[in-house]
Amino acid sequence: LGLLTKQNTVTIPLMIIAIELIVFNQLKFKHLAIMLAFSVTVLVIIYLANSEWVLNLASILDAITRENDVYTRLEYFLAQLNVLWVYIAKFVFPYPIRLEYPYLINSFPLWQTVLAGLGHIALVGIAIIYRKRAPLILFGITFYYIAHLVVSSLIPIQDLAVEHRTYLPNIGLILAFLICCEILVSKFNVCFNKFLLGFI
Repeated sequence: LGLLTKQNTVTIPLMIIAIELIVFNQLKFKHLAIMLAFSVTVLVIIYLANSEWVLNLASILDAITRENDVYTRLEYFLAQLNVLWVYIAKFVFPYPIRLEYPYLINSFPLWQTVLAGLGHIALVGIAIIYRKRAPLILFGITFYYIAHLVVSSLIPIQDLAVEHRTYLPNIGLILAFLICCEILVSKFNVCFNKFLLGFI
């Protein structure tokens, strides 16, 4: 029912897995490996049983998971590496607010795209490093990227950047930001209390 109203609903299973892995720590990576192995085995069996049907299904899926043929999935993905940072910048400093952005598929030079990709890896990497101390930061960042999977990954959409796409993903950024603020305030209180005790 959700898929009939909002395409992002397809990410709900991934969100549930992320919650189990990061927050509740009940689902283990070995469980995911078993599920992945089972899925791959089923797909291989289906392909061997009727490869023509699978190829037809693949072409149908390709057709329904793109809005245009102007650029390839890879070109769209590389552009989105930059666009996601535009969204993050607007989360920090929301000005100017725009309905549409004048970006084209070649608006971002290669060096900028490489830096953008490394920036995303670094952001996720830092969150993973601090996972044990602050799992909700990792979940917030994971939420952000999962919520962008439909509109900012490998599914070419007509417009490269539209602000309303980031409203739902921003919930993850808000969560991560609030937890960061809580940690900073706690550390400040500890340091301030030690400072006061030095005068007593």
